[in-house]
Amino acid sequence: MIAFHKSRALNFALTVFFALSLPLLTAPQIWAKSQSAQLIERAEFLHFNGNTLGAIDALEQARDVDSDNADIHLSLLNLYLIEKMQPEAKKECADLIRLKPNDSIAYMLLANLEKEADAKKAISVLQSAPPTLQNLAKFQSLFGFCYLETSEFGKAKNAFGAAIKGNARDNEAEIGLSIAYWRSGDLPNALKTIDIAAAAAPKVAEIRKVKGDMLAESGKFEEAKRELEAALKIDSKLKGVHTSLGHIHIKQNREKEAEELLRKATELNVEDATAFFLLGQLYEKQEKHGEAAREYRNSAYLEKDKMTASKLNEHANSLMASARGKAGLTIDNMESFEISKTPVEIFGMSYKDLIKIPKTSTQNASTKPVELAAPQRAKLDVNKH
Repeated sequence: MIAFHKSRALNFALTVFFALSLPLLTAPQIWAKSQSAQLIERAEFLHFNGNTLGAIDALEQARDVDSDNADIHLSLLNLYLIEKMQPEAKKECADLIRLKPNDSIAYMLLANLEKEADAKKAISVLQSAPPTLQNLAKFQSLFGFCYLETSEFGKAKNAFGAAIKGNARDNEAEIGLSIAYWRSGDLPNALKTIDIAAAAAPKVAEIRKVKGDMLAESGKFEEAKRELEAALKIDSKLKGVHTSLGHIHIKQNREKEAEELLRKATELNVEDATAFFLLGQLYEKQEKHGEAAREYRNSAYLEKDKMTASKLNEHANSLMASARGKAGLTIDNMESFEISKTPVEIFGMSYKDLIKIPKTSTQNASTKPVELAAPQRAKLDVNKH
């Protein structure tokens, strides 16, 4: 009996100890937790049934009554990214960093969001993270892609090298390093590095696509086509491959095949500004000025750079004037500018190469269309981290 009472006394003492060790919640805090739990449950129900905006509204209410709940901020961040609500997503990232300063996710997501408009700001975000996070392989890899955006190729190579050292099986960093070599003009090392990535992941179509683009730049069109066609065998709907093949066929004066490939590219990705631009070039070469103008305007509509879009529209207007017999066509105002391509996703990253139109002297565009230069830069896809 004494032992029994001692046991009960011990249990009571432990209960009191644990109760006293827990943070005491005020009545408003208890109410807030209850309200947020109900709102989170409602958000989950709405999202499950396809009402993403309704789920966002419910989670925003939950955040208002329970602002220090990191899970609410993370759920909102995910939904904002789905709905492409970038300003709101950036705010949630900042709140997550405040609540969980040693968590890598928020820093990397915010850096990706900033990178779309300002790679230097993205680098600042990464540099604001604790040193223990900055040394992570995935952080170094993201540093590398940001440095590619700012054309700091030496820093990019160092960052990718650190990422590979930290994770020997980091295919993403291998691909990034190959692009850094490529953009800095070292094509032999670029091809050597991409081959290492391909050997480690032979069934990844995007790696074959990158290698195909590199070979095309070096003028090895048949080898490039083999790589690109191999990529299509792995993934028949891979974005960007048909555009790259169409570009090669234009250079080989195989206009019918080029048109078919570029049309396929626009069917697979209606936001591929480069495919529409190349179609414009193709029709312009064939002196189909009305059709060329239409495709240049399609490209201009999709082009994010306002100056580039303006020049494309200006050129389209000149083509229409020529088609109507109103004026001789010249393109002396078409200075060097870039048409952006849709990012190609590879593991946790995507690279975004550009086609540059070099400065052109006054000439009749129907007899000598503007030539295309090599792809230029890389981008990381925000939704992959």
